[in-house]
Amino acid sequence: MIDLTPATRRTGGLLASIPDSALGGPTPCARYPLGGLLHHLDGLSLAFTWAATKDPKTAESSRGPSGDGALLEDGWR
Repeated sequence: MIDLTPATRRTGGLLASIPDSALGGPTPCARYPLGGLLHHLDGLSLAFTWAATKDPKTAESSRGPSGDGALLEDGWR
């Protein structure tokens, strides 16, 4: 089994250091500014969690690709 703990800790540390003023900034992925990329990562995290726990979230998982930084929820960090 792959231990994702080091990767999740590093990601959490990075997320905590991102100021709101940076969310509109560019990323290496031309499709997403930083806020959009974070929203996309949030959606992927949920999808992988549901898949791992065999929890069918049809309404949420059928919403299609995510990637809109304006949709980041309060407390997203």
